[in-house]
Amino acid sequence: MEISQAIKAINYSSRSSHFHVLPLHASLTPTEQRLVFPRPPAGKRKVICATNVAETSITIEDVVSVIDTGKVKETSYDATTGMIRLAETWASRAACKQRRGRAGRVRVGNCYKLYTRHMETNKMQERPDPEILRTPLENLCLSVKSMGVKDVRTFLQSALTPPDATAVESALISLEKIGAINDNGLTGLGRHMVRLHHKLSFRLY
Repeated sequence: MEISQAIKAINYSSRSSHFHVLPLHASLTPTEQRLVFPRPPAGKRKVICATNVAETSITIEDVVSVIDTGKVKETSYDATTGMIRLAETWASRAACKQRRGRAGRVRVGNCYKLYTRHMETNKMQERPDPEILRTPLENLCLSVKSMGVKDVRTFLQSALTPPDATAVESALISLEKIGAINDNGLTGLGRHMVRLHHKLSFRLY
């Protein structure tokens, strides 16, 4: 929505005829995403309105300026309510450093930050929270079970950033309720779910 609003605002501006405006986000088709790479039409400046997919995934050679809002939309998971939400929050300082690096990858560039140094120091974490702390753990628990691990709780607590015990317990209870796991490990349904998840993950990658 924010990208659509930004593009509309640019196209309605008094200098819109000077700009070649393109969106870049994960919901676009590969063909639509590839439109950001060619040079713009003669006499026009290419403007790309992008999500954080532009931080590390791609290099667009003719980008010479980056405007960094300092914000990111991130999923968070509340294990007590079982609710997932996508919320706008401050990006990490590491992410903003990556954004700055998009400008001038192959030439001298500039980065314009829409936040103060005080905000950067006091509002932003050094690094983002790992995904294991922000998402439901059903798929992860299934994958761990598929490796032959009996005690998923202990196994996940040995991770570098262990998830909340409540989130692990909630995931295991959900999997038991739908019949994907039992005391002996994965059921037939559980094995099918693991295969399906791996296929989907491979396609997305």
